[in-house]
Amino acid sequence: MKMLKKIGWWVFDCLVLAGLGVIFYFSYQFSYGAFANEPMGSNEEYKVDVVVEEGDSVEEVAKNLYSLDLIRSEKQFLFRNKLSEYDGKIKVGSYELNPTMGIDDILQTLTQTETTQY
Repeated sequence: MKMLKKIGWWVFDCLVLAGLGVIFYFSYQFSYGAFANEPMGSNEEYKVDVVVEEGDSVEEVAKNLYSLDLIRSEKQFLFRNKLSEYDGKIKVGSYELNPTMGIDDILQTLTQTETTQY
């Protein structure tokens, strides 16, 4: 009976460690994607016009960038924006972006114009 209990605890410990490993792996992948500033592509000649209109939320901007294949994940973009110096500083305007830009490059561009903040 004692041997069965030991095996049970051993299996439980292994499952907990495996679960922690999975959580660590996905947390690392998400954080790396948000902070690595890796571009989506390498074609500098491909330009995309992005328009940020008055009243657009950061979530709407992220959704637009994702639909244009400029970012890998809306959530990573929102996370990076929230923890950056650019939080709350995206400005209304028309921007020319390309897939060689990482999240930081895009955020920097979206906060540069001389128009109103939201």
